[in-house]
Order: sequence, then structure tokens, then C-alpha cells
Amino acid sequence: MDMGSTQQFAIDVELPIARPPDFVWAALTDWEAAGAWFRSGIERVEPPPDGTRNLTMVSFHFGSEVEERSIQNCKPPEHLDLVWAERSVMVVHSYTLRRLDDGNTAVRLRVTVGSDGLGVLWRRRIEKRVVAADREQLDRFKACVEAR
Repeated sequence: MDMGSTQQFAIDVELPIARPPDFVWAALTDWEAAGAWFRSGIERVEPPPDGTRNLTMVSFHFGSEVEERSIQNCKPPEHLDLVWAERSVMVVHSYTLRRLDDGNTAVRLRVTVGSDGLGVLWRRRIEKRVVAADREQLDRFKACVEAR
């Protein structure tokens, strides 16, 4: 889907995490543990059934609802995108890690909501839902990583 001119950043935040980048990357890609920080309401996260660590799809379970997200632009240990797309709406969670001078890691979360066609009518509503659900995600992730 081409998000074109209807692309909006719903969230753009960066936090320092008191762990080295490789450690933070391992925590970010530990999908079984993602339910503790990704979004409230997640009951479990499932990698593909073959158990591969080279994931291309992750399933997030919220009660009876399942959201499948594709992993794109994966450049360990620096960047990955989790992409959810349905009909003409796309939500992208972009995670970028960079080493700080003290050896710790800065993690940036940028959530983009985009739409084309009729999806434009729904974009603002979805943006509000995304912000409500994800505005504290990086704080939760930091707490989980630094507790390890």
C-alpha cells in the first residue's frame, strides 16, 4: 500500500535504556515476552509455527482477536518495522536503536498511521486509538529491559 500524502506520525519518542544495543535488540525481538510491553491487553504473542527466529510474521492475541504484523526493514541490531495493514489502512511501528557514548542504547519508537482511498476517513479515528494504546509502550519496554 502506498501511504502517499495521508501519512501521519501518531507517536515519535526516544528513550535511553541502560543496556548495550545487542541486549536491547535481543529483548526487542523476544516475541514471547512482547506481551509485557507492546500493548496492554495482549494475552500472548506467537511467532510462526515453525519456530524460526528469522521471523517474517508475528501474531498478537487480544482475547478472541488476532492481529498479524509483518516484520519489515529488519537490520539487526539497529532497526525493524512491525507493519499491520488492513483494507486501506496501515500502521507501522518503527524501532531504531543507536549506541550512546556511555555504551547504553537510545531507542526510538515512531508509529506511523497511513491510509489511501476510503481509509482516509478512518485515519484520525485510528490515530487516536493507536496513541491511546501505544503512548506508553516505550516506557514499558524500558522497564522490562532494565529489569532483566
